[in-house]
Amino acid sequence: MLHGSNLDPPNRFDRLHREVDLEQVEWDQEYRNKLANRKIEYFEDASKSIVSENH
Repeated sequence: MLHGSNLDPPNRFDRLHREVDLEQVEWDQEYRNKLANRKIEYFEDASKSIVSENH
């Protein structure tokens, strides 16, 4: 099941960025399928509002 835009841009706040070199695993179809079909992660959020107030 695919959701969203299926884009995975690097995090702009990370100091390091890595790119996967698939040439080393081009024969490993199981690994490549796992990369393409990642599971969806849901993170529980207990916030009550998007806006934060500081007094």
